[in-house]
Amino acid sequence: MLRLFVPYVTFEVIYILMLFFFGKMMNTTNSIGDLTFIGFIDRIAENPSGPYWYIHTLILCTVVYYAVYQVIKLKGMSALILTGMVLYALTLVIDGFSWNNVIYFLIGVYMLRCGKGFIEMITPSVWAILPLCLLFASRGNYQKGTLAGVAITILVISFLLFTFNHCPERIKKFFFYLGKNSFAIILFSPIFTVVTKMVTPIFSFDPTAICFVIFALSFVVTCCLISAWLCDKIGISKYIFCKDEFYVSYSS
Repeated sequence: MLRLFVPYVTFEVIYILMLFFFGKMMNTTNSIGDLTFIGFIDRIAENPSGPYWYIHTLILCTVVYYAVYQVIKLKGMSALILTGMVLYALTLVIDGFSWNNVIYFLIGVYMLRCGKGFIEMITPSVWAILPLCLLFASRGNYQKGTLAGVAITILVISFLLFTFNHCPERIKKFFFYLGKNSFAIILFSPIFTVVTKMVTPIFSFDPTAICFVIFALSFVVTCCLISAWLCDKIGISKYIFCKDEFYVSYSS
């Protein structure tokens, strides 16, 4: 839990201060114009800024999961139902905690407690593309908290697993490398994403914004990986991430 909580608080504080002091200068859509001490604490405890809602949600879900399965020691469907009920109650009192996100955590818990592997629960299949085309035809299905949204998520995973199985080994190794460093990318990316806002005028020649997306994605991911590596070299990983080595090298 410390490996989630300490990085979350550290980077959320950095991100809030960046939005407050430099948000308008960098023309960000979520800049903070006024920030009080109470507002500062509220953003950390209830309404996280940027993509850090993901870690905020994961912390709350994990605490409840641990309490039900390890402290109370419930098992089976009773444990899953109680976990869902407690998490749903929390979504009613915590503004930045969404039931639409909790749904996917509960699906993960169900898969874990079934004792089966991820691929055993979601079979890789090229045929997943057919129902996906039907679901993609309506923009009303693009809601993650709906049955259609959950179906899209599972079908996309199924199709990507099929695609991955047919990739050359070098490409597989590269994506394994990114996957092992995904937490570092989540933590550092908001900082560098804000920076990319400053260069958007350079790509004004491309109305599709595809060129900017390619540049921003490459720049942000590279900077995230370098930042994680530097944290290990400087020796601050054990304080921020609660582990001696946070960065996972390509050869690992």
